[in-house]
Amino acid sequence: MCYAGNCHPECDNCKPKYVYCPHCAARLLIAQKTCHLCGEALSEEVRLEAVERWKSTHIGKDPGPLDALLG
Repeated sequence: MCYAGNCHPECDNCKPKYVYCPHCAARLLIAQKTCHLCGEALSEEVRLEAVERWKSTHIGKDPGPLDALLG
């Protein structure tokens, strides 16, 4: 959980942080460009789907633009 202005990397409460590789299903950070297991590139569409999936379970929370999530 996030506290004192710091966002914990394992917390998925305040903003979406994870995406699943469409090739091997590994859980990756949304900011990663490629899968560390299989090397498959992660498309913008995959990231946007992850954000939409997160929004569907976190009603009323807005993670902001995808650019902000990617740092």
